[in-house]
Amino acid sequence: MSDTTPPATPDAPSSAAPPAEPRPKQTLAIVSLVTGIVGVVFSFVAGLGILPAIAGVVTGHMALKREPHARGFAIAGLITGYVGLALSIVFAVVILAPLILAWLFIASFGAIGAGL
Repeated sequence: MSDTTPPATPDAPSSAAPPAEPRPKQTLAIVSLVTGIVGVVFSFVAGLGILPAIAGVVTGHMALKREPHARGFAIAGLITGYVGLALSIVFAVVILAPLILAWLFIASFGAIGAGL
């Protein structure tokens, strides 16, 4: 007896799995989440989080329209973006405004004293 196998026929079904469908993109939603988190973290550093927070809010709204399958990431990005924006504004009003006013107050005395 011979242990030869018959050659495969071209009509034989393939045992390979069909290619998987490509996953939908979540780029805007993830960018929104990351920039929102950066905005929250940097809002405690001299209010520098305002620009990333704005970017998080803008990309979050874009992601809600363009990537409905990534709604969770987009909403999380919007929340962190708005929180970072609010914290940056509060930090600017509570910390930076009094410092600037004190500096202007002291500078005005210097200008008055120079004229004496």
